[in-house]
Amino acid sequence: MNNVIKINKNELCIDKKIMEFKYDIRDAKVIDNQIIVLLSIPFNVNEIDNIYAVSLDCKINWKVESLSIINPNGNNLPYENMFFNNGELTATDFYGRRYFINITDGTIEKRDIVK
Repeated sequence: MNNVIKINKNELCIDKKIMEFKYDIRDAKVIDNQIIVLLSIPFNVNEIDNIYAVSLDCKINWKVESLSIINPNGNNLPYENMFFNNGELTATDFYGRRYFINITDGTIEKRDIVK
């Protein structure tokens, strides 16, 4: 992959294409010809599903499966951190709940607590 990828606040630049998000980008990882983007959600906003996969031609491949669907009665929070180790994408929230996210379609495959 010889693409030039840059992040400037809420903009993801891939070569000469730009994708603008509503919130700043906290982290981004290049995985399998896509960029997985973690957005930084302000405290006064209720959005919780803040991970996206973006193709190299600046199109959204998927948005992470909604926590309000898999945990409708839970105290769901936005993701704070994102990791890619040994072929697994994981994300954690403020409470230390870890979610294992499928890099192909954004579904949550399992979860645990890492505190």
